[in-house]
Amino acid sequence: GGYGDYEILQKMKYFDSIEILDLMKTNTPPTWIEYPSTLPYQVWGHTLVTLDEKLFLIGGDLESTGRCDLIWQGCIDNQTNTIEWKELDIHLKNKRSCHFSFVISNSIIIFGGSDVEDDVVEIIQGDIIKSGPPSPFGLSSFNDQAVLDRSGRIIITSNTYDCFILYDYQNETFTNYPNAKL
Repeated sequence: GGYGDYEILQKMKYFDSIEILDLMKTNTPPTWIEYPSTLPYQVWGHTLVTLDEKLFLIGGDLESTGRCDLIWQGCIDNQTNTIEWKELDIHLKNKRSCHFSFVISNSIIIFGGSDVEDDVVEIIQGDIIKSGPPSPFGLSSFNDQAVLDRSGRIIITSNTYDCFILYDYQNETFTNYPNAKL
């Protein structure tokens, strides 16, 4: 997925393509390969995580309707190199684009996004979605970056707040470290 300039139409084009970085070839530099299957729709600002050998496409911005609350599950058939997608019956409580999604302890943790008001952490466990703690920060992958550490904590470096923020999934807490500026 993603978007880019489409010069012929002189407008932005949304993509549904999937590209894979092949790191398995030992004697050649890594190369990007276009996968034969596509996403179920053209989207940008979405997240894609893996859990239990399934793909989860979460939210994003659609060309026709803008931000969405959709969650799709994809099952990969390695023999045919295809993905079978199905839309899940559960939906995000907030329509999200440029948000964060991580897998921790067999749960998918989702928070942030552009213009998401009254944000709460959303947690997908199996076929249910529940609310976690409120996010005290307006975080977006457009302005902020996040990584998962070895202890299952999410470390966010924020250009918006000029600090770093720690989200501890086990304790359901956000901690701001304003004196540890980048």
